[in-house]
Amino acid sequence: MKIHPRAVSAYYASINWGKEVVFLDLKDESDLQKAQELALGADIVISNFNEKRALKYGLDYATLKRKSGNRLCFLDRIWEGRSEAGF
Repeated sequence: MKIHPRAVSAYYASINWGKEVVFLDLKDESDLQKAQELALGADIVISNFNEKRALKYGLDYATLKRKSGNRLCFLDRIWEGRSEAGF
């Protein structure tokens, strides 16, 4: 896991004040596990993955809903071709 210390614009800094930016390589098993832990520990997950990739990484709505005990709010930004909306 890497925390990215790059210089950012004033706008970016103002809307992300107090947030931590984390870059994860989901092909790396430990980073993938961290991504899943972060998702399951969150109140809200916003996904930008296509359905196949989300399933591959275990970050899809059904998997996270099951593992979270049905307490997760899930927003999926990619709607095309989906059979189930994650709400």
